Amino acid sequence: MELPKIPVNERRRLKTLRSLNILDTGYEERFDRLARLAKQMFDVPIVLISLIDEHRHWCKSSIGWDTRQISRETSICAHAILEDDIFVVTDTTQDPRFRNNFLVVGSPFIRFYAGCPLKAPDGSTIGVLCLKDRMPRGFSEEDAVALRDLAYLVEIELARQDMAIKDNLTKVLDRGGFLMQAQHELHLCQRHNMLAVLISIEIDKFEELVEKCGEKQARKVGVELDTLLSSTIRSSDLFARISPNEFAILQINVTGDVSISLNRYKKLLNDYRQDNRARFDIGFLYSVTESDPQDPHSIDELLLRNEMSLGTV
Repeated sequence: MELPKIPVNERRRLKTLRSLNILDTGYEERFDRLARLAKQMFDVPIVLISLIDEHRHWCKSSIGWDTRQISRETSICAHAILEDDIFVVTDTTQDPRFRNNFLVVGSPFIRFYAGCPLKAPDGSTIGVLCLKDRMPRGFSEEDAVALRDLAYLVEIELARQDMAIKDNLTKVLDRGGFLMQAQHELHLCQRHNMLAVLISIEIDKFEELVEKCGEKQARKVGVELDTLLSSTIRSSDLFARISPNEFAILQINVTGDVSISLNRYKKLLNDYRQDNRARFDIGFLYSVTESDPQDPHSIDELLLRNEMSLGTV
């Protein structure tokens, strides 16, 4: 097994990494969602968002692997941070650097690895978005483009202040955060010919609810609906509360009948309405717009289309 080399800018790199105050923090949905999206797009069992500290490889997100950290000396990602672009090992058992690595000869028996370096705003490489498989496989230039695009989304999350783009009350994405993230994901769909769908849900006659029940009760309804909707979306969907009475769900890489998802939300909200009739009378409006990658639209345009076609059907 070959030990990873130390980058020439190691002191600066570690200083930058630690200035982010992200090491040893908990799992966060904004990172886990991107890891799940990578798993779905590449059909691999393991996806990690890894940060390389002085002596360890630490995972901010780990899909398909329970270990949170390992020694830097044994980390394939510690080799990947030395590269300017994607680092690929199509068969670890044939690579003298890794064929005796404990992750190869033992659980999880890694055979394939592809990692895209993650850079901080100052250009320092602080980690890797990596894919791992238990069998050898190829990796095309088209795959490389898609992995770079996903790594860029991770870099955005690493660079920004999380709470600045979340709804103060419920901590889900607000309009500004949704617009930023959704536009990047629409670009991803356009580059890789994936269908995107925007579902809009609005509390009908919200002003009447505030007037009848008061602002405190109306805020409570918003929190309940946040919890209800966010617990039932697909793991790769982007969910936001874009105003006090409006919710948006962006689904990318959509296959199958879009109405199935919409009908699931309609049933969910109708059950909520029936269960709470004693407290208040509430209704919902819905709209769905598809974004064809061959005829792309901005997220603002999709939201406007939905706003103009909201209805109870």
